[in-house]
Amino acid sequence: MEQFMKRYALHLWGEYVRLVRIQKLDMLQHELGILLDYSPTAAKQAVSQIEHGRSWIPKNKYSKFVEVLQLDEGLFRQLDYLFNASQYNRMAAILTDLLRNEFDHRPFEPEHIHPSTVAVGISSPPAPTGELVERLQMLKAAYEQHLIEDNEYEDARKRVLEQFVEGN
Repeated sequence: MEQFMKRYALHLWGEYVRLVRIQKLDMLQHELGILLDYSPTAAKQAVSQIEHGRSWIPKNKYSKFVEVLQLDEGLFRQLDYLFNASQYNRMAAILTDLLRNEFDHRPFEPEHIHPSTVAVGISSPPAPTGELVERLQMLKAAYEQHLIEDNEYEDARKRVLEQFVEGN
């Protein structure tokens, strides 16, 4: 569960960076990377890795991120502390609120997409077909966004379908 929440928190952070880059700064990934002092050959890839939730910010880039992305330094320090303290749930909650408030962007909530029965909320079988379709779509979206691995996706799909069949 911790690995999932880490990936989810990084995904939300990446979404936030992407939205700031596009909506507030109106920049390409390469342009942002150059402003963040990445080399011209690594600029686009470095920003892409962050935006896709594959990496956190290198410590030597902290001040540049705060400056270029026009971030609240206190908020950034809090997110950095939570990330380094492995408090991914709290980090994800802050980022979800930030995305909603600043961009009216509603990311998938982890309890809807995590394959564990508690997190997905499939401890009881989904009764209506619409609910089954919705759960399968959320799992697929999580898989396509690389928030869950192949085996987690397949196992969760099987559990949801089995519970649906047992309940009907």
